[in-house]
Amino acid sequence: MFPKVEVGGRVAWNRTQTNCFRVGCDIRDLSANIKLQAPLIPEEWFSLAAGVQDLGGEANFFDATYIVAGRSLGPVDLSAGYGDPDIEGRYLDGAFGAIQYSPVEWAGVIAEHDAQDARAGLRLNSPKGLLPFGAQVKSKVLLWNEGDSESDRRFFSVGISIPFGNEASKDDT
Repeated sequence: MFPKVEVGGRVAWNRTQTNCFRVGCDIRDLSANIKLQAPLIPEEWFSLAAGVQDLGGEANFFDATYIVAGRSLGPVDLSAGYGDPDIEGRYLDGAFGAIQYSPVEWAGVIAEHDAQDARAGLRLNSPKGLLPFGAQVKSKVLLWNEGDSESDRRFFSVGISIPFGNEASKDDT
């Protein structure tokens, strides 16, 4: 529908068994994100985008603006950028970067530095064309986090990606 525009949302929380209808319930944040890719740059060169995380809302634990450049080299994706969060000393507070190796289209190994800590994990997606309308189920699992030495917690995310406009109709043909 709008080429080079990515819109997303998420819910993040620390504890699932917390009463968040009172003060001091810990972190629970519903947020919207938007990223705009620069036009007129040939895909074989690199991509350049600017974005905002945790746009608007009441609880803004993850507010940040950023600019990022990316390049794919076969099964390897590289990205580097600079971020500016509302809360200093958090992720995306300065230079950040990532590398992803994907031996197959639906899975990859990720290593990143978010301007504060290093992390490593896995990415698993449903194969393209498996779901209708070009949709994909996407997931990530955090296996190692340099900055989480206190609790040794592991994190995961699961989401669905649905392209709108011409890209959605291309996948169903």
